[in-house]
Amino acid sequence: MSARGQSETLSYVLVFSLVVASTGLVYVGGYGGLQDAQQAEQLDNMGRAFDVLAANLADIHHRNAPSRGTEVYLSGGAIGFDAPVEITVRAVEVGNASNNATFSMNPRPLVYSGQGDTTFVYVSGAVIRTDDEGGVMRIPPGFEVGDDRAVLSFVVTYPQTDESFSGRSPVLIVGTNRGTGLDGSFTPSNDTAVSITVDSPRADIWSRYFDREGYTAIDSDASDGSVTYQFTTERLYVYRSVIEFDLKR
Repeated sequence: MSARGQSETLSYVLVFSLVVASTGLVYVGGYGGLQDAQQAEQLDNMGRAFDVLAANLADIHHRNAPSRGTEVYLSGGAIGFDAPVEITVRAVEVGNASNNATFSMNPRPLVYSGQGDTTFVYVSGAVIRTDDEGGVMRIPPGFEVGDDRAVLSFVVTYPQTDESFSGRSPVLIVGTNRGTGLDGSFTPSNDTAVSITVDSPRADIWSRYFDREGYTAIDSDASDGSVTYQFTTERLYVYRSVIEFDLKR
């Protein structure tokens, strides 16, 4: 073979190799991008599913519905229950500390764990999303606070059986009404100082929620898993709904 022929053959081999390599890079990059997009869409869908779950359970809490069901697709994740979260409300008459009342709740959060570190949590009416960059409260709890009165609504959930599911098949989450109504009120002659303490692995997210709402921080250091915030009002009303969860496949 002549030198020119050898040169043309070598050039062809080099060009062909570059084309194959470039095609491989495009394929790998495109496939990875497609996977990322699919994962993001699956997590967005789960977020919307938890929003629907919260709305369905609100029918029980606000309208005294007997039960509600919400179907979610796990998309390779897992769903189950966390350890109980402790929420304590303490009301004290301003200028008369001996006149006080305490309300305690211990809901079991429902938790979906998706790809990576992303989780969605339903706890006491709130929906929380966490990932490796932090967390956000997608739906706040049912707290209505004003100068003349405050209405704190809590959803206390617990599982019928401590069962969890994983994989890709759908799971039906059934919430059954086990009691809804006024848990208690506090209406003294003077104003009321109300403190809310949340003991939770996601105390930092609760802290940011309380900050946004303008509550006064008593203990905002969430490093120990507990935060306490306070507000002042004239009258306090606390509502509680007890809902039993049943996961079905």
